[in-house]
Amino acid sequence: MFEVRIINGNTTYNLTTDPRFSVINVDGLTPPPVTVNTSANAGDGSFFNSAYVQPRNIVMTVVFNGDIETTRKAFYDIVPIKKSIKFAFINKNRAVLVTGYVESIDIPLFSQRQQAQVSIICPSPWLPRYGGESRNFTNVDNSYLSCSVVYGGDVETGVIVSSSFTGSATGYTLTNVATGDTFSLNYVFQNGDYLSICSRFGELYARVRRNGSYINLTPYIVSGSRWIKIQRGTNELRVTMSTGLVNTSTGVNYIELYEGV
Repeated sequence: MFEVRIINGNTTYNLTTDPRFSVINVDGLTPPPVTVNTSANAGDGSFFNSAYVQPRNIVMTVVFNGDIETTRKAFYDIVPIKKSIKFAFINKNRAVLVTGYVESIDIPLFSQRQQAQVSIICPSPWLPRYGGESRNFTNVDNSYLSCSVVYGGDVETGVIVSSSFTGSATGYTLTNVATGDTFSLNYVFQNGDYLSICSRFGELYARVRRNGSYINLTPYIVSGSRWIKIQRGTNELRVTMSTGLVNTSTGVNYIELYEGV
C-alpha cells in the first residue's frame, strides 16, 4: 500500500483517500537517469569526461470518480500548471517529499473513463525524507562542541547548523571530522545573537539574527572554508571557538536524501 499527497500552498490533498480520485500509477520514483559525457580517442572506446544526474520527472496517472466534470475542475486546482507544488509518496519503507513544478496535465476528454496524466519536473534529482532530523551538540571538556550524526540517506546532504550566544564569542569554526572539511567565520558574536549556517542544495547562506534583523555573514567567511555536508554513515560535527565557547549552544537539522523509493 502507498499514499500520494499533494501540498499546494498551505493545503494538503491526500489523493489516495479522496473518493474523487484513484491513483493508478506513479513513474519517476526510482533513481533518476544520469548523463555520461565521453570523448573519442584514437583507438577503441572513449575517455570519460564527466557525469551528472538529470532533474527528476514524476509522472502520475489519476482516474476521476463521481461527477467527472466537477472532479476534473477540482483536480485543476490541486495541481495548477506552471506552479510549484510538493509531492509526497509514502509506503511501508520510505516517506519522501519533493518539490516540483507541474509541466503538463494530459486528459483524454472523450474517453469512457477519464483519467489525468500529470508530469511534475523536480529540479533536484533526490528524494528528501518526509520530515527532518535534529540533534544537539554537547560540550566536551570546554574544548569544543560535538554532535554525532548517523546519516542513512543514499547521497550526501547539506545541513542547517544553528548557534545561539549568551555572551561575546569569536573564531567560530564548524568541522565535519569524517570528511575533514571546515567552515570558519571571522566575526564577533554578541549576547543574544542567533547564527544560522545552511549548506542545503540551492540554499547556501550564513547569517546572524540580531535584534530582529538579519546580517549576511558571507563577507566574513574565512578563505578556504567549505560548506559542511554529511555523508552516509557516522559524521562527527564539531564547533570550536577562539573565545566564548561556554556562551554558545548549537544544534543541527538535516533531511535524508534518497536516490529512489
